[in-house]
Amino acid sequence: MLADTHWPSYDNLAEYDDYLNFKGAASSSAQGVLMLESTSKALVLPKVNHPVTSMKSTIAGTMCYDTVSKTIAVFDGVKWSFWK
Repeated sequence: MLADTHWPSYDNLAEYDDYLNFKGAASSSAQGVLMLESTSKALVLPKVNHPVTSMKSTIAGTMCYDTVSKTIAVFDGVKWSFWK
């Protein structure tokens, strides 16, 4: 396992699959920085108790599961939105 301060370069990420827990297709036509591909697993968001008051330095695009309202919370840079 790698030390927390050592991250691989983008050129050799494949050799760190176990450390970074990459899964999915060896190649894909999907476009984007993060591609999640699975037919049997899902993305699990961080769980936060009332993110509006507990997250102090929030940036646009932040997403989490609000354990108080039991909703997905999304911050757009100005305000929070909550999805049931």
